[in-house]
Amino acid sequence: MTTFYSHSKQDKDGQVYGSKELKTHTNGVNAKVQQLLSGKLSFSLISGVRKLSGEIALYHDLGKYTPHFQHYLLQQSGKYDATLKQHAKFGAFAILEKLKQQDRSLEAWLALYIIVHHHNNLTDFILLNRLITKDETYHDEYIFEEQLKSMQKSRQLIAQELNEPDLEVYLKFPEQKPFKRFCKEFSKLYGTPETYFLINYLFSLLIEADKLDASETLLYERVNINANAVDRHLQSSTHQLRTKVRQSVIRRLDELDLQKQKIFTLTAPTGVGKTYTALDFALKLRAKVPELHKSQIIYALPFINIIEQGYAEYKKALGDSCKILAHYQYADIFGEEDKKGKGGYDEKSYHQKLMELDTWQSDIVITSFVQLLQTIIGYRNKILKKFNHLANSIIILDEVQTIKLEQIPLVGAALYYLSKYLNARIILMTATKPKILELAYQQILKAEGEAEIDYKACELLQEHEEIYKSYKRTKIVPLLDVEFPKDSVADTFIEQLFSEKWTEGQSCLIVVNKVNRCIEFFQKVNEYLKNKQLKNSVYCLSTNIVPAHRLSRIEQIKADLKAGKKPILIATQVVEAGVDLDFDMGFRDLGPIDSIVQVAGRINRQSDPQNPERLHLPLYVINTGDCQKIYGTITTVNAEGALTLANEIPEADYLELVENYFTKLTNSSSFKYSRDVFEAMKILRYDTSDKDPSKKYVSDFKVIEEQQKAISVFVLVDDRADEVRQAFLNLFNKKITKQEFDEKYKKDFHQRIIAVPSYYTENLDRHQNLTESIMIAQPDDYDFETGFIRKREDKEVVSYMML
Repeated sequence: MTTFYSHSKQDKDGQVYGSKELKTHTNGVNAKVQQLLSGKLSFSLISGVRKLSGEIALYHDLGKYTPHFQHYLLQQSGKYDATLKQHAKFGAFAILEKLKQQDRSLEAWLALYIIVHHHNNLTDFILLNRLITKDETYHDEYIFEEQLKSMQKSRQLIAQELNEPDLEVYLKFPEQKPFKRFCKEFSKLYGTPETYFLINYLFSLLIEADKLDASETLLYERVNINANAVDRHLQSSTHQLRTKVRQSVIRRLDELDLQKQKIFTLTAPTGVGKTYTALDFALKLRAKVPELHKSQIIYALPFINIIEQGYAEYKKALGDSCKILAHYQYADIFGEEDKKGKGGYDEKSYHQKLMELDTWQSDIVITSFVQLLQTIIGYRNKILKKFNHLANSIIILDEVQTIKLEQIPLVGAALYYLSKYLNARIILMTATKPKILELAYQQILKAEGEAEIDYKACELLQEHEEIYKSYKRTKIVPLLDVEFPKDSVADTFIEQLFSEKWTEGQSCLIVVNKVNRCIEFFQKVNEYLKNKQLKNSVYCLSTNIVPAHRLSRIEQIKADLKAGKKPILIATQVVEAGVDLDFDMGFRDLGPIDSIVQVAGRINRQSDPQNPERLHLPLYVINTGDCQKIYGTITTVNAEGALTLANEIPEADYLELVENYFTKLTNSSSFKYSRDVFEAMKILRYDTSDKDPSKKYVSDFKVIEEQQKAISVFVLVDDRADEVRQAFLNLFNKKITKQEFDEKYKKDFHQRIIAVPSYYTENLDRHQNLTESIMIAQPDDYDFETGFIRKREDKEVVSYMML
């Protein structure tokens, strides 16, 4: 009897052998799909998601039964045709025919689309038309018929292995005209948000199960987590306000209909312990709602520099009672506890560890906005593996005010439909409450016929306005009438503002909008202190400094502040959210009002907000002229307008300030970007290699989009950088494995890379490049205090640590 294989391996002698039988793989994928399937979904699919997902799993590798694929798999050259070895489309055409014969037209086309793409990124649905075109020798009908002939002797056995006695009648290539006609009409008939979420969910189930089974990675079984874990962790806390806030939020669990209410906001100023409050609410919600008992908690943050900080806080509260993953750009797939005493991993366990991370095999995931939002609004195979984890999950988005204004309605609509169809619970956390769902309704949901009452979020901290009104730590002082001549911005700042407002007995935070301005201010402040013979330490912090140095610099500043020293920090926007520093005063160049309020949260931070020892420490807002270059005219005009209404704005009025600003800002914005990308989601216009510039695609959605072309530069800042560079070259030349590189060098490699505008890299030696996309900067190209030495004055990139 013929044995069919799905995967192969090499033995120690280099001989290739079949490592897994195809029927075992097919059954394994189906079993994993059924395990992954969420218990409660709200799709209107008549036959049910469970049935269709099982059928897709059964047919996804049908094409691997051809002799061409089997000979290719076992590397038996000369016995197979390189074109006829392809396998995805064969199963796709077969399931299309099967489901059409059962009058399940929608499901037939969904299954075809998903199986065709299961090794690729999702593309524009209408491109399925190309599967039926006969404009070349090896067109798809010819390939299908030749594959079918090659399977003649094995069809009965294949039908037995698949437990599909009628398989023979489904092995037909579709008719050209009806196929093309339906492709064109599909989006008109089924172009809805529900179809988008259904496709992504089914696609995710298949590709995660397929990759887990292929890599022999176990599907993690989530555990019950003690709902009182945060209470226990904070039982000795003496912070009365934080305790009061958390208790108030938890009381909402008994007041709300938790089956109907799925979207929540947690609006609170800095310093009230939102991180633990949200975790406490999520754990108790998980325990209280039956279908959420083993839900995955997903905690998303905008900046990579605070993901590890969030991970550490969660570990303090939960210890080893559950599995927590930190997943972001250069997350370490090898946990420290796994490394101790183990001398590395074999290749199999390495790939399994990587798969566990990529597919979020855990109880709790702490990740970035990029990973989360580009999964929800996504098209890439690699990222969509985890889309199905969003079903019945509890998602906490922290610092949501950092989402770009033009994307807010789109993100709000996507979160709404995530809760509607996949039963997810969403908690939006912020100190400044941007109108995410309100804008989603105005710009998108209303036109989709959604009821106004359904989209509204529930505020968990009902007395947040009262708490804001009681705060007295800081005040915002606009100094927008100070003019800054273009050629002497830093000198003007020192002479008219810094020298007048700051004294050596004060720590000071200065936040500007551009890297070049940050460096310029740093140099002028140092010069001023030297002339005055003052000894205050001065620090510079921006994306021009390698991440490894940023982290150590923040720790050094913390140490200075704790020791009673009075440092001065000049920074870009990287300091706005999640950086736990506490200064006596500050300056902020004009920017979005919510960003200004975030900077105010780094002043007088550790004081009792309601009864601080020092009242209303100042944050002075200036306008160097950079705001318009970075944030645009609409933001600049509205920010100026909001700040000119009063000479001083006390902390008690910050919430009102932000709400008024957002109201005016949203009235000035068109939000066409959000509507266009949402339309692409609806009609399944995922991606294509030849994009129509007049249209938007799902692939156009990116959380971060650099405004100018930037080059990745690896900086030889220390001895470790030399070691890591050599390790990278060894990896490139196959002298070490990717496993060894990832385990020993990957994190340190990424922490020595910065994005530099291309026009500043012209003097770097391109012969030294690590790759086509990564250049090398020598020690002489880098200043320890200010970072990469920029030798040309020009436009610059706005770059955030959000990957």
